[in-house]
Amino acid sequence: MKRNQIVSMLFRGTMLCLLIVAFVSCAEDPAEKDPFVGTYQGKLSYSHVVAPGEATPEKPNKKIKVSDGKVTITKEGSKYNFFFSHEIPAIRNIELDSQTGKFSGSIGTAGASLIVIKDGHLSLEYIKGALNEVWTADCQKL
Repeated sequence: MKRNQIVSMLFRGTMLCLLIVAFVSCAEDPAEKDPFVGTYQGKLSYSHVVAPGEATPEKPNKKIKVSDGKVTITKEGSKYNFFFSHEIPAIRNIELDSQTGKFSGSIGTAGASLIVIKDGHLSLEYIKGALNEVWTADCQKL
């Protein structure tokens, strides 16, 4: 082989390695991508407890707990939407910290809530309406 053929092969090999490293290093977390759509699978639960005497056929108490649920997350700007399987209501327009991918705090009259999306893992504990509705999720990115 000629010297310039060897140099050319080395250059191509180096470029291929760099492309592979760059591809593998691509962000998996929605905080680093805009817009973002991702699906996560794992444990989900939801409960909606109506005040005593206020339950109706249109507004019943509801409890769902599954180990094979799915959550599809969409993000546009800093607003996130969470769409759940198994007839669990969606959570919409949540603002997560763009640097950490976390939401932690109080929403209106709700208690403390925590949503973390990091390293392909979704951890969600979300309370709405003074404990009337509670969502939880412990899922991995598909």
